[in-house]
Amino acid sequence: RELLQAKKPFVVIEQKPEIVNELKELFPEMLIIEGDATKDEILEEANIAKAHGLITTMPVDADNLFIVVSARSLNPNLIVISRAVDPHTESKLYKAGANYVIVPNVVEGLRMASVLLRPTLVSFLEIMMSNNDVALRLEEVALPDDSNLIEKTLNEARIPQRTGLIVIALKRAKDSQWIFNPVSSTILHKNDRLIVLGDEERIGKLHALLKE
Repeated sequence: RELLQAKKPFVVIEQKPEIVNELKELFPEMLIIEGDATKDEILEEANIAKAHGLITTMPVDADNLFIVVSARSLNPNLIVISRAVDPHTESKLYKAGANYVIVPNVVEGLRMASVLLRPTLVSFLEIMMSNNDVALRLEEVALPDDSNLIEKTLNEARIPQRTGLIVIALKRAKDSQWIFNPVSSTILHKNDRLIVLGDEERIGKLHALLKE
């Protein structure tokens, strides 16, 4: 639903016919391949060579590991996100080529503790991220190589004044360093990633601003 809402093209690979049929009923426009994702030919049928990213959520870690290895060999530039049932498998998945590994048990534990400690904040984030009626979104935007904002300070870029967005954080491209609540003197470099808060219209203004 999140990918559909973001209007990003994607393909689903599912081996169980009953789940395939259920998905087709719920999302008639969704592209679905019925098959085993651990097989290279199925990944190739899904056009893995030209894909931007891959998410593998198999219930068995060995299958996720196999898919990560296959996908990485078929597309070296792929962004790979994998599920890990056993936390001990996390390091193996990273070594196999995964960019990000999600361990549901760990995430669930952290979320439960957060709900207990900060219930209002967690409720706010859930509504903002999952409620379609709420326009406010957290968005990640990269600075293109040819943007006129490169090597300018945030004060000179005037993003809040020109778009209405709030700049929450910045991630440096050169060393992946995070800068939270960046000050006005922070200089923007090419391929840095901005984390901003605002509605879709204002995010669109930022994309247009970066392309000027």
